[in-house]
Amino acid sequence: GASWFIALNYLKLGKISEARALTLNGSFLHQCFNTPIETIVEMCGPDFNAPIKDVNVPLFSRGFYSVRTPPTMEAYLQRGLPKEYQHMMASFVNISSPDNVMQYVGQIGDDWSGTSPAKSHHKASSKSSDDPQIQLILVDDANEDKKQSFDIGSS
Repeated sequence: GASWFIALNYLKLGKISEARALTLNGSFLHQCFNTPIETIVEMCGPDFNAPIKDVNVPLFSRGFYSVRTPPTMEAYLQRGLPKEYQHMMASFVNISSPDNVMQYVGQIGDDWSGTSPAKSHHKASSKSSDDPQIQLILVDDANEDKKQSFDIGSS
């Protein structure tokens, strides 16, 4: 939900490529929540290049097709985010100010990159090298040197 909420706000700010990336991110996470990561890894094939049919990842596919135009993306995000959720999230951020939205987005980015004090409250889980993982790589189109990667495990 948070990725979609931020995507909707980026869309309102006219930042279309950022909104697209966040919409796809939220759709992928939604799919991973409903489909075991092991299953997604198997669908990718041994070299991780096998085509995956839309019917096998319907939640991600809906998000993928929604990002074609800003109006279809907005409709998708509005359907995916209940009004109560949007209202609750808006209470944390004054969305009338782009600076406040960007500050909120920055805080979430800090949490993901581990530069926030909130990160210290989480214990690292013990993982073996055999645990299935998906690596998510985020690339900034404006600055390809700003690349972030995250490993998403099955547990």
